[in-house]
Amino acid sequence: MKKYLAGQPKLPKDLAELSKTGEFYLRAITAESAVTYFAEIPVKSANGKSYVRAFLGLTAQDIGPFIPKDIFVFVMKGNRILAVQSPAATEITEIPQCRNEWERFAKKSSDAMEVYRSSGFKNQKASDESVQYE
Repeated sequence: MKKYLAGQPKLPKDLAELSKTGEFYLRAITAESAVTYFAEIPVKSANGKSYVRAFLGLTAQDIGPFIPKDIFVFVMKGNRILAVQSPAATEITEIPQCRNEWERFAKKSSDAMEVYRSSGFKNQKASDESVQYE
């Protein structure tokens, strides 16, 4: 893993930090879908001799809004790493406040894109803002 990470300048070299990046799970598990973090799941090592991290997230190839439905777990003990993804056992429903935030940013993105179109596709700042809001 360390040899692989040495050739990946955009990825953290520290394995605990790496476990917090969607990019790691994209490369290790999904290969094609982005992994989005939603919430930490508190876990700890049974014996205190390993590092373990879990979070609620999702995989998608598109821009949401999507409801997170997967549990991701990263375990590091000695020179071994285990990374898994599994469907959550409990159904997770949409949070209305999240939908409201999604709609607020979708409007900002749409407004910025309209400014870009109105400029004859010359206002690069408006185009960048549209992407950022999305």
